[in-house]
Amino acid sequence: MTIEQATFLLAILNSTAVPMLLAAHKFMRRVERRLDRLERVLDLDPLHTT
Repeated sequence: MTIEQATFLLAILNSTAVPMLLAAHKFMRRVERRLDRLERVLDLDPLHTT
């Protein structure tokens, strides 16, 4: 593999993987916030959920 090929591959990976990782991270944060809110509303202990 030449340097040009490696750079091209890295550019493709970066342009696809980074936005996906950022989106997944934001999604997980949103889910966590929603779960925290649910636990507060329902007064659940996170350790003792069935």
